[in-house]
Amino acid sequence: MSASIVDMESVFTEYRNSLNAEEDALRAQLATHTKWAQALWLLSLLGVLFILFIVARPYVRRLTGQLQELIENSKRLAGEKQPVTPVTVQSKNEVGQLTTSFRQMASSLTTQRHRIEEEREKTARLLHSIRDAVIYVEHATSEKVANQALFVLFNQPITKRNEVDLYRLDASLEELGLQVDQKDDFFAFMERSFDGQCKEESVTFSMNQEERFIQMYAEKIYLRGTRHGTMLVFRDVTHETEVDRLKTELVSTVSHELRTPLTSIIGFTELLRFRQLSPERSEKYLGMIHQETLRLEDLISNLLDVQRMESGQQTYHNEFERLSDILKQAIAVHQGASQHHHISFDCQEDLYVYGDRTRLGQLFANLLHNAVKYSPHGGDIHVRVACERPDWIDISIEDHGIGIPQTALSKLFDKFYRVDNSASRKIGGTGLGLAICKEIAEGHGGTIHATSNIGKGSIFTVSLPKMDVTSQMSS
Repeated sequence: MSASIVDMESVFTEYRNSLNAEEDALRAQLATHTKWAQALWLLSLLGVLFILFIVARPYVRRLTGQLQELIENSKRLAGEKQPVTPVTVQSKNEVGQLTTSFRQMASSLTTQRHRIEEEREKTARLLHSIRDAVIYVEHATSEKVANQALFVLFNQPITKRNEVDLYRLDASLEELGLQVDQKDDFFAFMERSFDGQCKEESVTFSMNQEERFIQMYAEKIYLRGTRHGTMLVFRDVTHETEVDRLKTELVSTVSHELRTPLTSIIGFTELLRFRQLSPERSEKYLGMIHQETLRLEDLISNLLDVQRMESGQQTYHNEFERLSDILKQAIAVHQGASQHHHISFDCQEDLYVYGDRTRLGQLFANLLHNAVKYSPHGGDIHVRVACERPDWIDISIEDHGIGIPQTALSKLFDKFYRVDNSASRKIGGTGLGLAICKEIAEGHGGTIHATSNIGKGSIFTVSLPKMDVTSQMSS
């Protein structure tokens, strides 16, 4: 029985061992098959992925291209550049729809930008075309822009001319104000303008020692109810100021110069009417009346000449005239009228000018009259004619009278201008004679200028074109 049990155990043991061996073999076989299955699955997956890559590659490339195109166009649009128009065929997927929407948005923004640039250029050209100087100050950034007229008005150089935009004003307003004569008032007005406390409609100031007169006013610029900046406008009113000055001078001159001779004429005529006078005294009074009447006639003639010159109605009847004959006639009148002055004269006989004999005679007569009048103590008056320049004749009239201040020489030929000193006020005058002289000289293509020293006299020089009568007559 024991032996049977032992045999059965050995049989079971062998059977179990064989089952274990068979199990191990099956496991090894299963592991091998699993490895092969995994390899086949991996190869299949790689094959499928390769096939998918080959099939999806154009789609992926098109998709990435569209995305890259969107990125590049976004950058260009952000940099205010023109987006590139897509050349790829647009699909109907989400990216294609996004690309189409972006292209429409970019086109709309580009059109709006072009319109804004056109409006900006139009505004700049309009502001550049006006003669008033304009400065706009942005309060948030303190940026200043101006039109071309400002640089002309303040004698500032334009480094690079620009017609399609306003100029950025690099110079500070304080630097511009250095040319203003009333600096404190100028800066105070600007400060009130920027603070919104400016009550004056405008303020007028002068520049460079009253060389120019400028009217300035300020305007507040609001955008959607919020103040963004201030516009300063500068208007050159030099001409208007000069006209007002001339009106004032005209009233003053006419009232004074007319009243003085009229008073004398009325007084002497009343004496002649209501008193018994001797023949000698009556003759003297009549001579004074005649002299004051000539003075009135001269004043009225000067006023009429100025009126014709201002209205452009002054005409000249030009002919070839011998210069010495014109000068001799003017000298003869003044030499005989004054016993305390001696007029010397030196001129070639063969010098000719092309002009109006009457007006040229008036020109030299005015200059000789001034030389005599402003030499109250008498003395020599020299009339010299020089031809040092080939095509010009220079006629100078020199006196040794009271002279003219250097500060008055630049305004000497302005209408109604009179030198403001005690000696000149005693002598009087309308301030029209030299203005007429300048008009006549320039009307004949010439010039006139003066040099002077106080207490030593003055020299007035008229330059006229020289004429070769022989060649002119032959032609």
